[in-house]
Order: sequence, then structure tokens, then C-alpha cells
Amino acid sequence: MPQPLFKSALDSSTGAMAPLPRVTNAAEALPLAFPAPVLGQDALMLSLTSRPEAEAPQTEATGGSLRGLTPPEREALIRAVAAEARGESPAVWAGVAQTIINYARVNGQSIPRLVRSSYLSSNYDGNRRYFTMPLGQIPNLDGIQAAVDAAAEGRSPVGSRRIHFHDISITMPWFGKPSSALRMGRMVFFEAR
Repeated sequence: MPQPLFKSALDSSTGAMAPLPRVTNAAEALPLAFPAPVLGQDALMLSLTSRPEAEAPQTEATGGSLRGLTPPEREALIRAVAAEARGESPAVWAGVAQTIINYARVNGQSIPRLVRSSYLSSNYDGNRRYFTMPLGQIPNLDGIQAAVDAAAEGRSPVGSRRIHFHDISITMPWFGKPSSALRMGRMVFFEAR
């Protein structure tokens, strides 16, 4: 039975992390022509299902830490999502986190170092305040944490091959692969050529 999109990350009866939605739509498998079609929030909400906690990936590199992320990696992703996409839907938050994870893994980079580099434009504008403010002051913190955890489990419509994203107001850069473009909300996610 589909669940609401990231309604709450905590189970109110036990205080434990509640199961989070999993994208199961076929749009991810289809090559898309640019400009990318919009995956509406309603369509994403209808295509999300729960994934048992037992399926969460464990990696040797993280010693089996929560969803394959170390605490510093998780915090860096939370801050990056807040800086880059806080006004977007939870599905877009998960997409931004997934894209950052993908880029870091493909290029052998540390997530905390990557999110403070030129890879993210938020390091050079007023949004950089999200990297230094107390974590508890980040708006929608519970939802963003849930989205980061979902991305770490691979439950984002972005998939594992898209390593770049930008706002729709920006033209795709020369290194972008137009046929891989996926638009969600006001963001476009794409692979490198």
C-alpha cells in the first residue's frame, strides 16, 4: 500500500525510524530526451512503496554504519540538500542527495569535502549559511534526514548513474548528457557525457 511521501521519519509509537518509501516507477529505466519530462509530485507519491529496513545496504568502507553513510557524510548531505533544494519536494531532496552520493562514489571523493567544493553552487551564495548553522535550525530537518536516508538506500528516482544536477533556470552544461536528463520539480538531474 503506498505511503505518503516522507510523512515522518520517526515511528511515533516506538521512536524508531519508520520505513521510508521506495520509487518503483518505470520512468527511471527509460532514456529521456531533453528537455526532460516532469515527474510530478503526485505521480511520484503514487509510485512509492515501503522497503523493509532489513534491505538497507551495508558496506565495508563504512563498517556497516546507518544506510552505508558515516555520521559526517550524513550531516554533510543534510546540509547540502538544505542549501540546494530546501524549497523542493521530498522526492527532489532524495534526488539531490543521491546525485551527490553518486558523484562522490564515481570520483572517489569524500562526501563532506565534496559538498564544500565548487561542485555545489551554494558554497558561493547566501545559501552557504546552511553549512554552518546549527543542524537543529535547518528547516524541514526531519524530512530532509528521511530523504538523505532514502537516497543512501538507493530509493531515489535519480538512480546510480546521474552525477550532476542543476536548477531548471540553468542551461545544461557541455559535459551533460541530454538523453539522460530527468526533471523533478525545479531540478534537472543528468549523467556526464
